[in-house]
Amino acid sequence: PRSIIDYPLATNSHMKYITDEEDYTSDELITFVIQTNQRSSQSITILAGFAYENINYVFTIENHQLKIIFSQDKLPDLILTSKNDSGPINDGQWHRLHVQRLNHTLRFILDNIEESTLNLTNEWQTTPNIFIGSELTPVPNNDYIGRIGDIIISNAGRSLILREENHSDENAKDLLTTTQSNSSQTITFLPNDNQEISLSLPTNSSLRSLAFAFQTYSNISTLLHSDDIDINIDIDGYLTVAVRNHPLQRILSSNEQNPINDGHLHFIQFEFINQTLRVWLNINKTVSIKLSSPLIIESLIFGWHNDFLGCIQNVTYNDQLFSFEHIPFHRQHCSSNNIRLKSLHNVYTDKIIAFEEYDRPVVVILDQPDQFYSFSFPFYTQESDGIICSLTDSTYENLILISVRQQHLVITSINEYHERMEISMNQTIDDRIEHELIIRLIHRDHLLFQLDDVQIVRKFVSLFYIHTIYMGQLDGFIKEKYHDLDGEDFLGCIKDILLNDKSVIKLEHVYRSSRLGDTCRLTKRGRKNFMSYMSSEISFSVRDDHDIVEVEIPFNEEFYHCQLSIKTRSLDGILLSLHSDDDYTFVFYLNRGQLVWKYHSYDNTISEILFQDNQTINDGRQHDVFISRQISKLTSYKNIYIEIDERASQISLPSSSLLFFDVLTVGGSRRGTSTSNLLV
Repeated sequence: PRSIIDYPLATNSHMKYITDEEDYTSDELITFVIQTNQRSSQSITILAGFAYENINYVFTIENHQLKIIFSQDKLPDLILTSKNDSGPINDGQWHRLHVQRLNHTLRFILDNIEESTLNLTNEWQTTPNIFIGSELTPVPNNDYIGRIGDIIISNAGRSLILREENHSDENAKDLLTTTQSNSSQTITFLPNDNQEISLSLPTNSSLRSLAFAFQTYSNISTLLHSDDIDINIDIDGYLTVAVRNHPLQRILSSNEQNPINDGHLHFIQFEFINQTLRVWLNINKTVSIKLSSPLIIESLIFGWHNDFLGCIQNVTYNDQLFSFEHIPFHRQHCSSNNIRLKSLHNVYTDKIIAFEEYDRPVVVILDQPDQFYSFSFPFYTQESDGIICSLTDSTYENLILISVRQQHLVITSINEYHERMEISMNQTIDDRIEHELIIRLIHRDHLLFQLDDVQIVRKFVSLFYIHTIYMGQLDGFIKEKYHDLDGEDFLGCIKDILLNDKSVIKLEHVYRSSRLGDTCRLTKRGRKNFMSYMSSEISFSVRDDHDIVEVEIPFNEEFYHCQLSIKTRSLDGILLSLHSDDDYTFVFYLNRGQLVWKYHSYDNTISEILFQDNQTINDGRQHDVFISRQISKLTSYKNIYIEIDERASQISLPSSSLLFFDVLTVGGSRRGTSTSNLLV
């Protein structure tokens, strides 16, 4: 199919197609394709049409078969159906439908096979009637779940033009009052709003049938929980069912190799007959479980434990269709773009990542270093300079740096012998369009560098294991070793980052989820604002908290070092604090004249003293304090040290190895938090 629309649309929107002018001819035809695996005990309307002389027609699915009904005033209906042996229409496959009027005959053709034929009676032919055309409304009742595509209406072999009209306002309201007036049959579980939904059932309700459709990319999650039945998705993406004390069973579709977390629409149905629970996935009956007593269900909980991401639609229990109008409106509509994540806890994202001015870098530290074979990503930018990303080993002795310099892509590699190789690609890349970079190992000791269609091969002496991927700005440890490699932060977009052909970017790596999207948002670099200081010394005396020096840190650079010199005779007081708005706080203060360094987590669940000096420094003399992070060549860990005068100590942090701060205060706590322990 070339043009496909997923249904149902939003409940306040219906599409109507109007055909252009047509004359009565002996040959009319409507054709389109559908794909669905929806099962329902009720009739489902795929498409409704209206032609001249008050002729109405509908395409429906009843008992897994197609039925087309033509009606006109008080005349008996004309009904075309598929044959009993033609197989179910809701098998998840594409099917092409043709309905043709040829002179006085109506023909229904399904997948190039004639299913039924009717001869028009005299009552239907009192005037030359146009049977097909005029107006079409796909899924008028919003009860069809699936796809429709390639709608064509022809008159005497000439395809008619279909004009699209969106009836999302007044016209739609009239239709909705009779079909979907105050209900929604969809529950969406979003990454930022996936609270479980509970559905209460009548007291002592015995299960006869249960059915719903769903689509998801999730694994290790629960679609549905009740006292006696659990429907889960396992780690491999397969559906499982647990009934009472019976063993857990996988429910497989027609192709046993395919899991169901593929983002496609699937349909599951339970029926309890003669003490046997039968389970269907899509069209196939896959599980039968013998039970000794009926299943009494008091409630159904969808998205149990808040770990499911996806959509659940058209929930029917004992043939009753439930509505979910009580849930927030944004959770009543399913969009595949909003549910593409596999999990909230261990998720790789293929979204486009925006890099704007002052955004934090995207940093990936691999749990286990991975030997380099390939690295690739598409990107967009309109800036002539910027550091795109770097790949380093755990010691920072081997690295690959990818940057934009003077409108060209430049790739710099440095090995453990301090040998440097630099490649500059010829074409300019600051043109706002997508470019793709691929770096791949070939012939054991050669690397292929490919930008779009341009390829360069170079001998590469020292292959290494990747430990850190740093995107958006220069890694501070590289900056300390190679000052000449420093440059502007990258402004643009990057997507589909693959290391050794595997995704590496998780949701947790991107600070601010609003940076993720389906389209690239390009911004220009602003003018630089420079801070100037009147004096290198700040005096503190007895004062109120408004005299505290508080500085916002606008540049989202990772913390590497901080230094200060102090003179005081106070026994107690806060010297310095570093605050992260959503992670942690470092506080440096005096306690009985000794320097103490304390760590607070953002949610105050952790409060820990990291360092306490064993000497006093409140003697009125100058003491120099220096905090720095360094790479340990023995452990390859980014250790942090504090040095007072010439006494150094290594610190163990309870948080991750990435440190970003938003506010620095000198002489007291951050304003609005505490007014005690002011430095004097």
